[in-house]
Amino acid sequence: MDIAQKMKELADLMEYRMATDALIESLKDQIKQYMIEAGTDEISNEIGKCTYREVSTPRFATASFRADHEDLYQQYMNVTTTRRFTFN
Repeated sequence: MDIAQKMKELADLMEYRMATDALIESLKDQIKQYMIEAGTDEISNEIGKCTYREVSTPRFATASFRADHEDLYQQYMNVTTTRRFTFN
């Protein structure tokens, strides 16, 4: 296996992904702006459906719980180990 070639391919694809991700975000922003100006939270057509709505999500206040109940926090704390691949 030619590892240098594989790394070059990866670098090229990551560069391409960055460019396409930026374009995707730009298009999403344009659609969201249109929806705001049109006063709608949903658009449907033959291509697909876009929604842009406010969503509420409950979150556990970890920092507050830890400050108030350090012993319980430590009792239920789990440590996991994973492997992380990075490429710059």
